[in-house]
Amino acid sequence: MKNKKKFFGIVVFLLVASIASFVILGSPMKENAAHPKEYTVEEFVSSVSFLNNYQSALSENSDMIRSYVSEYDAENLTYEEYMSIEAYIIFILENSPTDEELAIINSLMNEGHTIQTLSQIYEFYLTTNESPAIITEIAALENLYWGDNWIENAFNDITDNAHGVLDIEDVKAYLENVSLEDIQYANILCRKGKYTIDEILQQKINGTSWDEITLSVYSNVSTGNITMSSNSKINAINTAVSQSNISFNENPMQSYELAGLLSKHVSALNSDYITKENADEIISLLQEEQDNALVDSVNEILKSFDLPTSFMNYEQQKEYFNTNNEIAKENGLKDKDILLLRQKGFSMAEIAEESCDYDGKILHLLTKLKSAREVA
Repeated sequence: MKNKKKFFGIVVFLLVASIASFVILGSPMKENAAHPKEYTVEEFVSSVSFLNNYQSALSENSDMIRSYVSEYDAENLTYEEYMSIEAYIIFILENSPTDEELAIINSLMNEGHTIQTLSQIYEFYLTTNESPAIITEIAALENLYWGDNWIENAFNDITDNAHGVLDIEDVKAYLENVSLEDIQYANILCRKGKYTIDEILQQKINGTSWDEITLSVYSNVSTGNITMSSNSKINAINTAVSQSNISFNENPMQSYELAGLLSKHVSALNSDYITKENADEIISLLQEEQDNALVDSVNEILKSFDLPTSFMNYEQQKEYFNTNNEIAKENGLKDKDILLLRQKGFSMAEIAEESCDYDGKILHLLTKLKSAREVA
């Protein structure tokens, strides 16, 4: 391996804010809509090929993956290195990042950031109207913030709260007129920069539909001078948003989740078949299809590099986790902090080792973990 220290993680963490493109949900059936056949839920789901998307992403990004894997000694991989390779492949297949985006990601990984954390920042960046440089700016503040919402807190810091921020009392006041789901969706839309979260919620309270607000917000979206691959996530978002029969009125966050699953399947976006009655079932089945296709695709790539499709069996994994988890707790770490560090992509062995002189300040430990991963 080229001067690369222990590097690692678990699987790419998918945020609820898994990025938005848009679909029909709860919109009335169009009387004149022509359909070649009446789909069952299963037939609709089977018509969406995630495997084809992943194969397309691999075709477009095979050189990126090959270059990354070549940096490691395949015959002497550590657990952390193996899991980093797997997570990097997942990131590429899921996102088909642009050359500019990937250059940023690779540079930040060399500075000690995990691919899991960078994947989370990347998903957040796609909900904004910012240039890819925002990924670097957010990552630079990682050592200052902690908790599940650290990325959004860092973003608000960088933008000087320009998109609006609600405190607990604000949320309670809004809940008298709108739902929590409405607030969550407004929080996502405000990142595009056209309206603050307060302006969006006031529009909703005054009777403007989510369809109208969404289209107004996305008319302001710009990708600047970014050169996008045909399969990139940001390209899929913009293509999906351009559809004329989008509806968020019934259940905006559910539409948002479903849109993330269908963002690269434009034909599916045109279907009036998806309704509020079958959306939950479709989401569940699509997620299962996506997960299975991703596992198959990643395994195929690992085999192509003569790497195993798993590093440990179940019993080995259990012993590895329990042993290192006990050490970390003996060193003073709390369960919730261990979980957050694992979600950031650090392995239990790294957490146990670097916490040996833990001073009770979790951000100090985070700095140590990242320093241990820096490329010499």
